[in-house]
Amino acid sequence: MELSKLLFFADHPPPHFHAIYGKYNPLFNLETWEIIEGDLANRATKIVIE
Repeated sequence: MELSKLLFFADHPPPHFHAIYGKYNPLFNLETWEIIEGDLANRATKIVIE
């Protein structure tokens, strides 16, 4: 399965990016690297923050 990271400029605060992995589309805070919306398996989350 492919993992994509998307950053949209002038999107709603706080600064964040979307990580798309299959049916999952969590939002990650750019300052803390924590998921602020949605969910993602631990293994995929580790790949995103590396």
